[in-house]
Amino acid sequence: MPAVINYKICDLAPECGGIEICPVGAFFWNKKTKRPDVDNKKCVSCGVCARECPVNAILIAKTEEEYQKLLEKVKKDLRSEKELWQERLGCQPGRTPPLARVITPKNFTQEVLEDKKLVILDVWSEETLDCRYYSLLWNDLGLSNEIKFKKLDGGKYYKFIQKLKITKLPTLLLFRRGREIGRREGYIYSKDKGEVRNLFRKLLRQ
Repeated sequence: MPAVINYKICDLAPECGGIEICPVGAFFWNKKTKRPDVDNKKCVSCGVCARECPVNAILIAKTEEEYQKLLEKVKKDLRSEKELWQERLGCQPGRTPPLARVITPKNFTQEVLEDKKLVILDVWSEETLDCRYYSLLWNDLGLSNEIKFKKLDGGKYYKFIQKLKITKLPTLLLFRRGREIGRREGYIYSKDKGEVRNLFRKLLRQ
């Protein structure tokens, strides 16, 4: 299936890594529009261009339905180039931001319940389009670096997240000394950032 470029957050540089790494020459520098472009007749949906993009501006659809959804989501995207290079909470497919530590059922107790610092656990699904697309900018929270941010792939460990009583992905959980003190369920859109920031600040004061 074809690729979609979100030009709202693309840095529009001729040195685009997607152009350099594309194995079939589908990605190219469009001299007319002066921005990276893709020839979807050549695209084989290998995904290497998406993995190369540091701001997740290149999106790969797996089906025609997903392609149409991507086009609509990019159209409604309220982000801008000023949000480039900021760490994201689980937005990049197949990647974990440096601020995060991957959590599994095996290390959950040690990494989450036994951690003496405050822990924000992002429970998401790497295979779900909306979980990959809608995420929260870590910098937008304005929280202390003393807070640990960790990620759990709920789509991969479905039975485990049932024990946490999670019914919707993504879900953000806040733990203090082994006890859950708050959560926020659902996608994080631009309009929701203030609400999420205020929620966590309120919980941190408790």
